[in-house]
Amino acid sequence: MAIKKMIECRCMTWEENVMHDDLVEELLDKEPKISGRKILQKMAPWVMETVYKVKVSDFTPGEIVEIYTRTKELTAHVRSEEIKNLKPLSSGSANGPDTAETAGKSKK
Repeated sequence: MAIKKMIECRCMTWEENVMHDDLVEELLDKEPKISGRKILQKMAPWVMETVYKVKVSDFTPGEIVEIYTRTKELTAHVRSEEIKNLKPLSSGSANGPDTAETAGKSKK
């Protein structure tokens, strides 16, 4: 009978994500034609053990893959509602050159 564990999925911290990406890069350097499935088989357990501090043996393979996938999604998500500096500029543009052009016009 499997041990019942409950975890709350979260995004990786900056440091965890850097370690994750470095490990994926190492795998690709060692075996350039490695399949996505093989990367998943290596990285999903790493996320379980490193990010969530749980034993892989406490979860089914399906749960591990789902937790890994959700963790990666959360890590890539930008909380733009909470980060006020990410709001669009009043000119409607978030493009640097457009912003400079708009600023130049406003001085005339």
